[in-house]
Amino acid sequence: MSILIHPTTSLEVPKTATLSRVVILFGLMALMLCVPLLNKCFWAAILLILASNSWYKDWKVLLQKEVFVVALVLILLFTLGITYSHASWNYAFRSWDKYLKIFYLLFFLPLFIQKKARTQAIYCLIISVMVSEIFTYLHFFNLLDLGFPTSKHWLFVQDIDAGFVVSFTAFVLVNLAVDNKRWRAIFLICFLICSIDVLILNQERTGYLIYLALAALFFLQRFRWKGVLAAIILLPLFFASLYISSDQFNNRTNQVVSNILDYQKGNQNTSIGLRLSFAQYSFSVIKHHLLIGSGTGSFEEIYRTLNGPKINNETWPAHPHNEYISILFQLGVVGLSIFLYWIYLQIRFSFSLPQEEKFLMQGLVLAFVLLGFCNASLLVNPAGACYVSFLAIFMAAKYEGKGIKCE
Repeated sequence: MSILIHPTTSLEVPKTATLSRVVILFGLMALMLCVPLLNKCFWAAILLILASNSWYKDWKVLLQKEVFVVALVLILLFTLGITYSHASWNYAFRSWDKYLKIFYLLFFLPLFIQKKARTQAIYCLIISVMVSEIFTYLHFFNLLDLGFPTSKHWLFVQDIDAGFVVSFTAFVLVNLAVDNKRWRAIFLICFLICSIDVLILNQERTGYLIYLALAALFFLQRFRWKGVLAAIILLPLFFASLYISSDQFNNRTNQVVSNILDYQKGNQNTSIGLRLSFAQYSFSVIKHHLLIGSGTGSFEEIYRTLNGPKINNETWPAHPHNEYISILFQLGVVGLSIFLYWIYLQIRFSFSLPQEEKFLMQGLVLAFVLLGFCNASLLVNPAGACYVSFLAIFMAAKYEGKGIKCE
């Protein structure tokens, strides 16, 4: 038996592995501040890992687990989807390239087997979000003018993706506050900053949904069925008080009903109305290519030919703002089934982890699943990059203390 990675031994960690991890951590700090830098850091790290010439040995071990095999199957399906795509080669490859972030799972995991490395990654996420929050608060209260429109809330990334990242970070912070007495006050302050932003200051409703779901999950994880009872009682009271006391929360919540009523009257130019319209046009195509879809990257070009509704009557959507419809459109029932099975395997895998990583990974998966109903969550960044990279980071805890071994 040869040990490939064993954190309890005195074996020297290859310099390329250490450098790769540093580059990944730097990329995580850019998560909410500069998406192009995030992408460059992550792919630079992969190139460094490939240069080490040991990655295939780690893969040999990882691929003994079904969750990693299915990840590769998904990449293979998106690759095969190029060959029959109804889109031009340019669109097909551009979309395929974005789904390659699934590789982060296999390349990054061996670098975060040690607890210290995972803690560093979590702190880098918190740093990125809190620096972003500083600019967000300054912009919201008109204390800093960086040339962004007043309608832009989170300055450096799309609001819907930021709602996912900040809500998940709030979930991470409250878990850290429970488990770390020494830094509890700091974690709680950061948690409150994120919570106030998501629930009161911002205008992105997806953040409300994710935050509510993660709050319910927190009660369930920490207090079991007593937590479920507490969540059933406390969360509606909390959100009802927000509805009464916050004009912003009140207005955005009322707009959900208003958007649906407007759509029924024929007005598609609302947030929900556009998503329903995208779904309607998507299914008109999907039914003709139900089994294997229309191919990778095919949505935008086919959508143009159907003359579907534009965003703000100006631009064509690059995706249907729904991850499940997006995959069904491109890869059909086969692709969507495998994607959903991959999500299931992640949930099952989480129960084999230590408590801290188990709780955080379950929160990550739940937030991602919910985001998928409102956006192409795997396709876009920073949400997709955050999701896959932290999957790798949390799943690495399974191998702590025993390493990744190949018999």
